[in-house]
This record gives sequence, structure tokens and C-alpha cells, in this order.
Amino acid sequence: PAADKWEMNAVIGLVDDPSNQIQKPLRISFDTGGHHAVIGQVVTGKSTLLQTIVYALVNRYSPDYLNVYGIDFSSKMLAVFENLPHTGGIMYEGDDEKISRFFNMIGKILDERRKVFRGGNYSQYYRANGLQYPSILIVIDNFSAFNEKTGERYLPALIRLSKEGESNGIFLLLSGGGFSLSDIPNRLAGNIKTCLCLELKD
Repeated sequence: PAADKWEMNAVIGLVDDPSNQIQKPLRISFDTGGHHAVIGQVVTGKSTLLQTIVYALVNRYSPDYLNVYGIDFSSKMLAVFENLPHTGGIMYEGDDEKISRFFNMIGKILDERRKVFRGGNYSQYYRANGLQYPSILIVIDNFSAFNEKTGERYLPALIRLSKEGESNGIFLLLSGGGFSLSDIPNRLAGNIKTCLCLELKD
């Protein structure tokens, strides 16, 4: 990536354009698209798409540039990233202490960056100072199960991250069945800029 401009994007596959009878590359961009959600019914490939997005990003950017943390309450497909130098940790159902420590840590990182950036944002700081802090991607596979099985304990922290994270270089990538009280709640969904939809009931 160019030193004078921060970016975080990657081609993750092909997308159909039926009206023009062509397929074209599907590029996702966290620098312009902010937080991302992958939405779809059960067995529509949400975990596979999350895996594809992470794989594309870690192949494009160095561990100094991008750090990844995963919370997998689905099929443990994020386990393939456990030993990558980019990965700060992958957590699963039952890892209560690790998850608690993670949210404590990420809250401190957010507080520190807000102080350092002094009202500016991550992209501006990068342009002025070069790479001092890595971008952070937090991946949560099966958000509804995570939220339910942790008693919504981390929902306030995630809502804060959804509001303040993007301007501080911290991004969410969530999967779920939809935006609703029982899945990804509107208080969180309202701050997610980009939604990738797989097969839905309606």
C-alpha cells in the first residue's frame, strides 16, 4: 500500500451482473465501506465468506499493517487463522475468560488511539505519521449465538466499537441471519455501513 494513503480492501470473488450477462470482481473495502456484516439464512455460506474475506486481507497486507481477532460461535472455520502472524487470537464458545480479556484490551486500545489521534481519524494520522498502529479487524461468526450465550454482556462494547472504531482503525466483520432484536440488533446494525447478503427468506 502507498505510504501516503491508508487503505484496506481486497477482491474476494466474482459477482454476477445478470442484466449485462457478465461476471466482475467483487472488491470489498473497509477504508470506504466501514464495518461489514454478512447476512443470510442457515447453510448459505456465511462462515465460508468470512473466511474468504479474512484470507484475502491477510494475503494482501502484512501483520504490521493488519491485526485480526476472531470470535467463532459457528463452525470453527476461523480456526485456520489461529497460527498466522496477523492473528491476535481466535476465541470460541466456552472461552469466557479469553473473551472478557479481549474486550477489556480492545477498549483500552480504543481509548489510547482516541488520545493519540486527538480528534482526528486513523486515515489522517496515517497520512501524517506513516504506519504507527495496525488496523484491527474483529470478526464475529454467528453474532446471535455469541450475543445470546454471553448474556449480551459485550453488546455495549460492540455498540461503542461500531460508533468509534472506524475512525480509530478498528473494524467489525459480523455474520448473522439478519438485523433484528434476536440477531444483530438495530443499535449495532445502524452503524454498519456495508452488508453482504446471501440467500434470505424474503
